[in-house]
Amino acid sequence: MRVAITLALLAASGCGGGGEAEPSVAPTLSAIQAQIFMPKCTFSSCHGDAPPSGTMSLLPPAYDKLVNKPATQVPSKLRVKPGDPDGSYLYEKLAKTKPASGDRMPQGQPPLSSGELASIAEWIRMGAPQN
Repeated sequence: MRVAITLALLAASGCGGGGEAEPSVAPTLSAIQAQIFMPKCTFSSCHGDAPPSGTMSLLPPAYDKLVNKPATQVPSKLRVKPGDPDGSYLYEKLAKTKPASGDRMPQGQPPLSSGELASIAEWIRMGAPQN
């Protein structure tokens, strides 16, 4: 009886086998730029027009600035390592509370939702195509 109650509580809370969140944005670079980067990362002097923070501009077209490029803060890591979200510094900066260097992004703003992170992870997992 206790096991059944525990399993029911876990299922109701979203724990125990729920897996990864569903992407909330199409896992394409164009959709991610339009629906995540532009409204949440390119404002003010962050990663937009003014000299971008960490020399990382996320304004379109961002592909050549992201994919297979060394991270400024941790040059041993690629900003986006195609096929490997966990090995991509961009994903680390967005997903981890304590990334290898600096703060989680977007700095001073609420973290990205699990659906937004799932969209970025899926785009990277698919090989980070220029779409």
